Amino acid sequence: MPVNDAFSIDDVALEDVGECLVCSSTEHTEIFTARDTLHDLPGEWSVRRCAHCGHGFTSPRPDRDSISLYYPSDYSPFSSPIADPRTPGRKSPVRDALRALVDPREVMLPAASSPGKALEVGCGSGRFLLELAELGWDVQGIEPSPAAVAEFRKNHDLPVTVGTIGEAEIPPASLDLVVALMVLEHLHDPLADARKMASWIRPGGSLMGSVPNCSSWEFRVFGPEWFALQVPTHLSHFSPRSLGRLLVEAGFDTPRIVGQRNVSNLMVHLGRALDRRGSGLAHVFLDYPVRGPRALRLATWPMATLLAVMGQAGRMSFLARKPPSAS
Repeated sequence: MPVNDAFSIDDVALEDVGECLVCSSTEHTEIFTARDTLHDLPGEWSVRRCAHCGHGFTSPRPDRDSISLYYPSDYSPFSSPIADPRTPGRKSPVRDALRALVDPREVMLPAASSPGKALEVGCGSGRFLLELAELGWDVQGIEPSPAAVAEFRKNHDLPVTVGTIGEAEIPPASLDLVVALMVLEHLHDPLADARKMASWIRPGGSLMGSVPNCSSWEFRVFGPEWFALQVPTHLSHFSPRSLGRLLVEAGFDTPRIVGQRNVSNLMVHLGRALDRRGSGLAHVFLDYPVRGPRALRLATWPMATLLAVMGQAGRMSFLARKPPSAS
């Protein structure tokens, strides 16, 4: 069925998840049920938590063939920027210090003497891929959405192909960096896919990415209405603990995990509240994750920084290195 066609829950093939996607425990409990608050698409979804590692996951969930129904053509990552890494320019200690101070930490590129070969999985609109290329990386991308890939190819000649991590045929140990920005939470089998990505990376290379933080206070307060929950496309709901365990199980050293200085989730909730009251300002906050005004971003920086320092940021970034001795 085409993604843009209307459908009912009866058109969706569902599957139960009996084991935790990180530790394989069969002991888990339901936290709550939730609906799709992003596009108001059909279904009610149970969010469960593993009793052993604390990982959260959606079950039952759409199977691999049905999940595309929940990614309409206006899904924002297909057309909007994801992150804005530091770009090269004239050296300035003052400017570098200011950038480090206000850096939202949405990306954590590995320290290296020179950029190498990089692959972005789930590259969406291709915005971050272009920024990596500007930084000197030899880049390629894979993206499940044919429409997003076709749109990117209209204007750019970088190698981007349609496919999933499971379908990709990347030579072993051929990459210095794999990027997975807000990707792991969408995967039906995140551990298997993380292991496959690890196989593509040279010893000493890195996997860099980000996921929502489901141990944050936002998750506890907003529950099934939390903007970053986004069921059913978010199949996993990570905490720092479960994210770290998954990456180690996949073959990486203990990762560096940091909270993002990012209050996009909270801005959307404020926008929704204003919208219910008929306020004309609602769109400013609803659009914040994609087109947030610079002044508003600077104004929210102190709060975003405090939440990150306290380990309560709604989103987290990670950088995981493949051991130099890995085969």
